[in-house]
Amino acid sequence: MVPLKAAAGPAAAEYAVGDVVRYRQRDGKLCLAKVVQVDRSIQPWGYGVELEGNPDIRFTEGNRLLPQHLSSDCLQQAVVITGDMSIRQLRDATTSLGADCSWCLERGELVSVYKRAKQVCSSGSCRSRLSELCTRQLPCGHFCCGVRGTSPCLPCFQEGCNSQARLEGDGNCCFCFEPLPSAAVIALDCEAGHFVHLACAWKCLQVGCPGPALTFDFLFCPLCGSGKEGRCGNIQVMTAQPHLQHSQLQAALDRPLSMRQQVVQLAKQRLKLEGAAKQDEQLQPGGKFDGRPVDWALSKYVFFECSKCRLPYYGGARQCGAAAPAAAGNAPAAYDATELVCGGCSAQAAGNNCPMHGTEFVAWKCKYCCNVASWYCWGATHMCSRCHDNPSQRYGHRCPGPGRCLLAVPHPPPGKSACLGCEACRHQDG
Repeated sequence: MVPLKAAAGPAAAEYAVGDVVRYRQRDGKLCLAKVVQVDRSIQPWGYGVELEGNPDIRFTEGNRLLPQHLSSDCLQQAVVITGDMSIRQLRDATTSLGADCSWCLERGELVSVYKRAKQVCSSGSCRSRLSELCTRQLPCGHFCCGVRGTSPCLPCFQEGCNSQARLEGDGNCCFCFEPLPSAAVIALDCEAGHFVHLACAWKCLQVGCPGPALTFDFLFCPLCGSGKEGRCGNIQVMTAQPHLQHSQLQAALDRPLSMRQQVVQLAKQRLKLEGAAKQDEQLQPGGKFDGRPVDWALSKYVFFECSKCRLPYYGGARQCGAAAPAAAGNAPAAYDATELVCGGCSAQAAGNNCPMHGTEFVAWKCKYCCNVASWYCWGATHMCSRCHDNPSQRYGHRCPGPGRCLLAVPHPPPGKSACLGCEACRHQDG
C-alpha cells in the first residue's frame, strides 16, 4: 500500500469501530469502508491510503487487510461497501473472486454476494470453500451453506437464528467437527437427515475402508450407520442403499459401489460352491438371516482387494481369524497392502492354471495352519489373516485330520504352503 497525502479529518488514532472512512482504489475511484477493528498499538494511515483494489479496511499491524476466514480457527470479519460500482463491475468482480452469481438478477443480489465474497481471505483453502458454496440468501437473511448450483437450498445453520435447522449434537460436521457453515454442506440420505461437509464426504469415499478386509461402513452416516445390525452393521452395509449420495459425490462413489457389487457376487459364488446355506438354521423361516442369504454369506466370509489386479477375492472364513483385527474389519497395527495377492495372481506367477476356470478360483493353503491364505508376504509365503496378524501364534498348529480339517483336501503339514487347486472344480467333483 502506498500512502497519499492525508486529507482533513480526525487523526488516525481517533478512529473507532463503526467509523466510515474514505479510501482511494488503484483505479482512482474513492470508496467507503467501515472500521471493524482498531489496533491502537500502532499508528495507521489516515485518509487517502491506496489499496490493492480492495475496499475492505482494517487497521492492524502493518496496516494489512485481514478479511474473514471460512476456517473455524479465525473469527475475524470485515465490512465491504460497494460504492458506485456498476452491475457489470459487480458481476465481474464477484466472478473473479470465485463466488457464484449466475442466479443474481437484481443489483441487490449482486451486492450481497460480492460483499460475502470480499469478506473471505485470499488463502487457497478459504477460496476453495467459497467456490463450492451456494451464495443465495435464505428468508432469514443468512446465506445458504449448501453446494453451489444445487436446489432446493438447505435450512439455516447459523447459531441463534430463529430459522436454524434442528441439528443433533453441537451443529458441527461429524467428520471434521468444524462448524457446518465453514464449508459447503450436504444432507445425508439417512433416516435422521444428518448434515456433513461435501469435502469431508468426498474424502471419506476416497479413503475407503480402514483396514485390509473389505468393509463398506464408510458408505453410511457415521452417526446412523446402516441401521440394521447395531450402529454400523458390517453385514447390511453390503446391500443397503448408501447414505453418502449427492450429485457431486458420484465420481467418488463409482468405485466403492462397483467393488461392493463384486464382493456380493463373490459371496454368492462361495455359497453356491460350498452349499453350506442349505443346512444353516439361521436361513430358515424365522431365522436371523431369513431371506437374506448374501448377508449370511458375508457374515461367514472375509474378502480382500488384490494389490495386483485390484479385484476383490475370497480370504477365508471369518471364524478362522475371529481374533484378528483384519477379519473384524479393523486395521491391524501395520500392514503392507502389496502383500495382499489373490490366488489367481499367485497362480499365474507359479504357473498353476485350471484349464476350465483359469485362475479365478485357485486357492492357497496358509503356510502355518489349515486355513485358506489371504496374504502373500516376502514374495514366497502364503498366510491367513490370523497367522499374519499374530506372528507369535504362527507355530504349533496341527491338522485336525480328515473330516475335521477346514481345507477338506489332502495337503502338506503345517510349515509348508501349497496350492489347493481350483475350488470350483473341487466342489463340482465333491
